[in-house]
Amino acid sequence: MRRRPARRTRPRCGRSRRSSRRATCSRARPPSRTTSRARPGSERRRHLGWRPPRLRRRAAVARAWSRSGCNGSCRPGARTRTPARGSRAGRPRRPYGACCGWKPGASWADVAARKAVTDALRRAAGRGLERVSGEYPRGGSGDGPEQFGDGLRGVKDVECVRAVHLAPDVKSSPLLPLHRAAGARLTAPDQGSRLLTYGDVPAEYAAAMEGCALFDATERGLVSVMGADADTFLHRLLASDVRGLAPGHGSQSLLLTGKGKIVHDFELAPVEGGFHLSTPPGAAPDLVAKLDTYLFAEAVELADRSESSAPLELCGPEAAARIEAVLGAAPPVEFHQPAGVTFAGHPCTVVALPVAGSPGWRLDPGPERSEELFRALCDAGATPAGVVVRETLRIEAGRALWGADVDENVYPQEARLTDAFSLDKGCYIGQEVVAKIDTYGGLNKCLFALAVNHDDPVSAGTRLMFDDEGEWRDLGVVTSWAYSFVLDTGLVLAYVKRRHQAVDTKFRLGDGPGTATIVPLPVRANAVPI
Repeated sequence: MRRRPARRTRPRCGRSRRSSRRATCSRARPPSRTTSRARPGSERRRHLGWRPPRLRRRAAVARAWSRSGCNGSCRPGARTRTPARGSRAGRPRRPYGACCGWKPGASWADVAARKAVTDALRRAAGRGLERVSGEYPRGGSGDGPEQFGDGLRGVKDVECVRAVHLAPDVKSSPLLPLHRAAGARLTAPDQGSRLLTYGDVPAEYAAAMEGCALFDATERGLVSVMGADADTFLHRLLASDVRGLAPGHGSQSLLLTGKGKIVHDFELAPVEGGFHLSTPPGAAPDLVAKLDTYLFAEAVELADRSESSAPLELCGPEAAARIEAVLGAAPPVEFHQPAGVTFAGHPCTVVALPVAGSPGWRLDPGPERSEELFRALCDAGATPAGVVVRETLRIEAGRALWGADVDENVYPQEARLTDAFSLDKGCYIGQEVVAKIDTYGGLNKCLFALAVNHDDPVSAGTRLMFDDEGEWRDLGVVTSWAYSFVLDTGLVLAYVKRRHQAVDTKFRLGDGPGTATIVPLPVRANAVPI
């Protein structure tokens, strides 16, 4: 008689009988105390390296002490250091705050924050940056920066430390002796001795609006990109469509990061055998270094030719007539279209482009002929003007300036530089981010002009505060200020966060009592549309 086979059953854990023989089922045995799952929540987190916030704050303060050279020995109640072996006495106790700036009534978190701010400002001063006021850093205790007594204020955002318009290593203008002889007002020598005004600011502004204003732009840099592969090399790097340019035409262009933010802003012009890139003052060496990092086997030569360039810029309704009277030829009309002419028997380049937000021209006769051309244009009826009027014209037109309104933390669309990049060309550095912003939007901030209710200067970095049902919210930051002759009051350019960008939206400037209201762009009628 055959025996009935035993019924095959599956273990409760879901494994097959064969696998259950090879390995013991985890459900069939009690959980081990050595596994991390059996640990209580706090023990498991500490086992994985987690620490409570109190210990993390204490460790952060200790790291700040170590960076500042303070080990807490100057703190009241701290023990004197023990004598070292072989020495007769220990090191003397340092006075309170001698190494880290501690003061009675200030917590060590405030000391660490103050030390970080001081170090940041020192590094900024070493790079030629300008220190401006910001908001006291969060997380500290006490009554704020006044307890430190030196007027330092914390840096909340990157906008609070901005590059000045002229870096310390910028070449000096060859027209400085001419300006000094004429009694013009100049900036301080550490700011490059730039031309501020010839004395009559309203007359200079009137010349830009009704006549011809002449600006000294000889501090600008020049980078040459020459070689058989120059167009291909620049086309795959820059945001503008280099290979799609019409013959003999240039464009405004940008060099972006991989995240789509601006690294350099310049004008591109074709020349025989390559291209010339006109950069803001002091930016040419860094642009050459940035482009050189992408140069591999291409037949391209990069060079900084700033010393061979000394351009002058003109704008106003009568600027074209003044140029024709001096050079004997009508200047080009289309923007970024260079033309080669002669002045006093020497070559001179003329290109049409926006100057301070107005239609204008740039003339480059070289440093040897710049003073002669400047005198000839003044004799022909052009009015020399300085940075004061140029800033007023630029801000009224809503034009962003590299180093003041634009840096490496800004997207092109945020600064309204839509004419400096292409959405139709192929891939370039940062193209994916730029195209995504254009398709889906989602900009967190954008540059706007705001009219101030007074004519006192407003510092760059001043926060825009908005009253949201009794709660003051930080919704923007000021980047540039100028006096507007059109509005007869102060005018600022500022980045304003979205959902608060409607015209007539009013903000408080910092701690008050001044206010700023968004106005339409451009403010003046004859400005180039943005």
